[in-house]
Amino acid sequence: EIRATRSLDPVVCGAMEASRPTEGVPFFRNTTNAEPPPPVAVDGAWRVTFPVDWYTGGTATRAVEFPALASWTAQSDPDIRYFSGTATYRKRVPYAAPAAGVRTILDLGAVKNFAVVTVNGKTYPVLWRPPYRVDITDALGGAADLDIEIKVTNLWPNRLIGDDALPADCEWKGVVRDGVKEIGIKEIPQWVKDGKRSPTGRHTFTTWRHWAKDEGLLPSGLLGPVALRRAAPAREMK
Repeated sequence: EIRATRSLDPVVCGAMEASRPTEGVPFFRNTTNAEPPPPVAVDGAWRVTFPVDWYTGGTATRAVEFPALASWTAQSDPDIRYFSGTATYRKRVPYAAPAAGVRTILDLGAVKNFAVVTVNGKTYPVLWRPPYRVDITDALGGAADLDIEIKVTNLWPNRLIGDDALPADCEWKGVVRDGVKEIGIKEIPQWVKDGKRSPTGRHTFTTWRHWAKDEGLLPSGLLGPVALRRAAPAREMK
């Protein structure tokens, strides 16, 4: 037997939940909420910090301000446009804690590709697929503001595409067959064997050339829109 409930929770609105029946509980039970309040937009500028010497093992960073959320690939600075790795978004948001029993959900909107959220010093598990949402109720405490930090990691292709626009630092062999690149390195260059940096300023080194300078960049970063949502337990309908 299956007991079904219908939830109008703003986070799982319209979902059907199923579980095994509990003794003494009606087989079918409808639940509903009042109309949830509209989400609170977390818009405006974000401070975003990028590592600048990760390819040498350094720890230096560079902070820039994004007036609004946008893909890193939309930036004119090539160090950001072609960046692959983890950048950190920071923002302080005024927020009035909701009534007891009401949960606060931080909704990141679109993320490319992984995110780790920290609110008021509390860090949550990795978000790796939609929906990019996390219940931050236990981080609220009595604070009047939310200190939000979001570490976002994208994929490697953008940096490889950017590097391919720089002068070559090795020799390749192979062909493109039926749209598939079958291009590998001819031999490991001496600068790699010596443990040195690329003589042409490239940041990466691969033995297969899967990405070229004329290919499209992948959207990257925190794209949003970011919002704060509130959710309350459903009430049983008599």
